[in-house]
Amino acid sequence: MGQANRGTLALFTDAIANAARWGNKGLPGSFIEVTVEYGMLGSLILVQDQGSGFDYHAVLDKYQKGEKHVPEGGAGIRKFGSSHLHVSYHGNGNLVSIATPQISLEEALKFKPE
Repeated sequence: MGQANRGTLALFTDAIANAARWGNKGLPGSFIEVTVEYGMLGSLILVQDQGSGFDYHAVLDKYQKGEKHVPEGGAGIRKFGSSHLHVSYHGNGNLVSIATPQISLEEALKFKPE
């Protein structure tokens, strides 16, 4: 497995863990929705929990100012921000998207049906 794939798997695992631990914490019967959209030049992974979310703008602002933000020990934003992949929060903070890097046309054509 290539370095990019390991990085994608690590971020996906962290997104699922954060959704379960922080997002759906204490919500009986809650679930996590995962959507993966594939394209010829990349893919998009969406992870959404049923929690109330959080003010990710405020947390990102703290990090940009060099301040620390440690809500009960979470470090998801720090990990996501240091990744070479594009990771974004959406809505009320309970939806995370992970965009994989584009691959070359030569690599994409390996998957083209004959």
